[in-house]
Amino acid sequence: MSEEDKKIPPTAQELIGQIDLIQKKSQTRKRSTSKADSPPPVQPDFFELDVPLLEFAFKDDIESMEAPIYSLSTRPDTKVFTWESADGRRKITISPSVDVGRATIFDKDILIYCTSQIMAAMNAGKQPSKRVRFVVSEYLRATHRGQSGDDYQRFNDAMARLRGTSITIADETDKRRRGQGFGLIDSWQVVEKLQAGKRRMVRVECTLSDWLFDAISDRKILTINPEYFDLRKPIERRLYEVARKHCGSQETWRIGLDTLRLKCGVQDQLRNFRSSLRKLIAEQSIPDYSLELDDSDMVIFRPKPSALLAGETT
Repeated sequence: MSEEDKKIPPTAQELIGQIDLIQKKSQTRKRSTSKADSPPPVQPDFFELDVPLLEFAFKDDIESMEAPIYSLSTRPDTKVFTWESADGRRKITISPSVDVGRATIFDKDILIYCTSQIMAAMNAGKQPSKRVRFVVSEYLRATHRGQSGDDYQRFNDAMARLRGTSITIADETDKRRRGQGFGLIDSWQVVEKLQAGKRRMVRVECTLSDWLFDAISDRKILTINPEYFDLRKPIERRLYEVARKHCGSQETWRIGLDTLRLKCGVQDQLRNFRSSLRKLIAEQSIPDYSLELDDSDMVIFRPKPSALLAGETT
């Protein structure tokens, strides 16, 4: 290039091109620096359920409402229990811990609490994990329990039973048979605090089973009435679950007395179950539903006029 050519100023189009090139190089350096300097996003070890406490509706998973997974006994239940669906295609075996027994329908409140808050978080756009952490006192308050030392001990015992109870499910279709086994929770631990010389359970960390977390992720759940937690008889709770799952908001739902006995997981004789059911029918204490027993041993469920039944599963 001659000295004369060097003195010719660049055209406007050439200047624009040079500026664009400089900007592109600058942006490339910024992106490169940003990627190098920024640490990868860290997934928290546990998903905090109630810090701050979320507003939520109580949810129950449909799978455990269908089958009698949880013991109705008020004493340690150490017997292996097997339930089979009416069509014979599904068989569930519940094996209790030899030390603490089978998880009870009252222990299930812990999983209902976790399910409810995880669902609320998902509806709020969060991405929870199956590893959760929550404040024990908030759980006790939400499920209408006390705050005494005995209440904390009962909570501790419930976690042990949930961890110790294992489930085996065999599903059969015309073409295949599938089996799976798991615990109601995978693991748990408590965080304690020393208060006035005594250790007090403050928080609990637990890992839910894939079975339950998959049901939550797939929104296979139903809203339940908070008055459920006020039911003190195990059979009342189980009857409410059966009614909520199968009757829903239908005008009526009918089931044979013996079939209902098996669906509830009652191991007592039919005549004793009939007698107990008649007492419950006289009391009509189950939220949202009324029950009848006709002369042919058919049980009829009906939604109460005041029932607040959410048809949606989310």
